[in-house]
Amino acid sequence: MRPFRHSRPLVLLLPMLLLALAGGCASQPPSEGGNTTPLSGKRIRVTLTFDEPLNTYYYYYFLMNVSTTSNPQGDQNAPGPIPVGAPISGQLYLSNGFATGSTTDKNGIRNGFTDFVLFTDQAQYPGSLARQGFGLYHVAQGADSNNRLNFQANGAPITMIRPSTDQNDPTSAQISFEVDLAQLFPYITDQVQLQNAVKNLRWIEINAVATDIVPTDTQTSVVKQYDSFGDTSDGVGNFLVLDVSQPIQVVSGSTAAGSASEPAGDANDVFASPPGSVAPGQGNRLLNIKSWEIDIVQN
Repeated sequence: MRPFRHSRPLVLLLPMLLLALAGGCASQPPSEGGNTTPLSGKRIRVTLTFDEPLNTYYYYYFLMNVSTTSNPQGDQNAPGPIPVGAPISGQLYLSNGFATGSTTDKNGIRNGFTDFVLFTDQAQYPGSLARQGFGLYHVAQGADSNNRLNFQANGAPITMIRPSTDQNDPTSAQISFEVDLAQLFPYITDQVQLQNAVKNLRWIEINAVATDIVPTDTQTSVVKQYDSFGDTSDGVGNFLVLDVSQPIQVVSGSTAAGSASEPAGDANDVFASPPGSVAPGQGNRLLNIKSWEIDIVQN
């Protein structure tokens, strides 16, 4: 049993399950997935499944906060990524259009993530080396993740699966990709130090945010819809703290306990901002996260 935590005071215990692993070497070529960092072979495999076939011109984010400044294991009490709504005229808005931190960090900034994967066929962020619509990004060290000017292109996931174009195919409502943990340390150039950083890492705050737009202009009145982990009908949902110290484990939206789990049945918890702009339960189902699974695997 491994512990996971989310943005509310709840202790989550998730079962460890065995995965059948394909054989492979301990590290992959630096060029794989557009990656320029030597890899470790220890991966996060993410699968997100939605209610309806995806609109590839929407924005599907997977967010990770690796807070190792004071502890090489990471900080299980660090802020985590949560979604943000549309800017509202006359109100202070300091975000990147899709996510911010659950609380302020030690520097008084709402830094909610250090890395993210973005899937979209819209334009990606400057310098992107996206492949098949999947781009990987790192927030400049010590910089504010609310400012998209601080996003640094970091290649792409090492593997990725686009949704099928056949809307009768169940995989048309699904995206899947893998990130090697070494990709979360692009600022470490020494191979030995990089391998040690991956070996020591234990805690990563994670969340997914699916949204139709990423507005930041407070002078523009728009309706924005989005979903994230947990029940997002409150506009916030829940992030998780993932324990990556074990080589083989699985966690999913159905096994996550309490409010970290996805709503059961046909629930549509897509949130619309400003509040009340869309009737509860009537949100865009192309954004509704139906289920998700995260595997920690070691090649």
